[in-house]
Amino acid sequence: MFCERAAFEKIGGFSEELFVAEELDLFQRLKKLAIEHGKQIVIVHQHPLLTSARKMHLYSPWDHLLLLAKTLVRTAKTVRSREECFMWYDGRR
Repeated sequence: MFCERAAFEKIGGFSEELFVAEELDLFQRLKKLAIEHGKQIVIVHQHPLLTSARKMHLYSPWDHLLLLAKTLVRTAKTVRSREECFMWYDGRR
């Protein structure tokens, strides 16, 4: 994700309240700012990126379902809790 520094600073950068999905929150706030100022969000398709599947292999399907269920039922609490976001913070590498 790329953005102008001024826009990043204007929206306050990444939220320090979120332990996961902070990039989604940042994008939503950048999109709102772009609309307010008559600018566009551009998604670059010519150079797709592959992300790591490491977390998929480190945890069982049950672990993934548990996190998904927690997030669907208590989104605000889950994304704001380090303990609830165990896949990112339990030290498995």
